[in-house]
Amino acid sequence: MNLPQPPTRFSPYGERILNAAKLVYEDSIQNTAKEAICENEGNKNIAVAVDGTWQKRGYTSLNGVVTVTRALIQDCKRNYVGSSGAMEIQGASKIFQRSLSLHNARYITYLGDGDCKAFDAVKKKNIYGNEYPIENWSVLAM
Repeated sequence: MNLPQPPTRFSPYGERILNAAKLVYEDSIQNTAKEAICENEGNKNIAVAVDGTWQKRGYTSLNGVVTVTRALIQDCKRNYVGSSGAMEIQGASKIFQRSLSLHNARYITYLGDGDCKAFDAVKKKNIYGNEYPIENWSVLAM
């Protein structure tokens, strides 16, 4: 974010704040997943919205994030190397692949911003098998 280093007198508290934030984050995402399943009348097959964004336009950004509503992003450290155009594809695939192990939920309805490349990649992986196909409800797919 191009922020200056914090004053040194705050340095000893950085790890404490990070650990506290992690605890709140982990509790929050677990509750959100349970809430989503509950709101879906106990059905673990939930609809999710997927989108990716990066720090700057074009294909030169080194910083980006892929989000799935009501899903877990385990680690916000740099975990992707490649073009920003392929980031959403890889991020969506990873998030869908860990939905069962982390939340015991299947993301079977994909709602995106119309970028079909990420949906196509998720669908091609057939993550939940033929019994639970993933449907595309993206803006441009309708």
